[in-house]
Amino acid sequence: MTAVGITAALAPAAELGVSLTHRNTTQSVRLVTGHARNGAVPANLDWTVFAAPSATTIFYMAGRTAGEIGQHLIDGHMDPHTPVVIASNVGRADALHIKVTVAELASGAVGIDTSKPVVVAVGMALAHAAGYTDYNEVRTHNAIGNKPPIALINASGASGPP
Repeated sequence: MTAVGITAALAPAAELGVSLTHRNTTQSVRLVTGHARNGAVPANLDWTVFAAPSATTIFYMAGRTAGEIGQHLIDGHMDPHTPVVIASNVGRADALHIKVTVAELASGAVGIDTSKPVVVAVGMALAHAAGYTDYNEVRTHNAIGNKPPIALINASGASGPP
């Protein structure tokens, strides 16, 4: 599937068939740069704002900085089991989606082709993409310390461990 004319921030949700907002959990979407001109995570970001559970945050150009982003979110008090989708080459036939948690961002991004555009989507609205049947299941798993496995979805819909 090719998503013509859709911004890279929205394409992963369209490709996975999920919404970036949900009236019970996530009321807004934020678009944030994943790296500064020097290639590092921007130093002036307020991570406590991005860690708020009421928003989905999309980080553009975040392939090389995904692990740092995950650590900053955890340091900003985001639940480490919050669902994440790392998406490469979105909107194209060879799009790749890696489903992880915030705590797994660094390991989930290992081996991703950073020569292709990479966005990282973070938030409870991605619960269905992460394999949960509903939003309360994510909270239940978090409360008992379980987490979804890392999963890989390619453009043909095939899935499995990365």
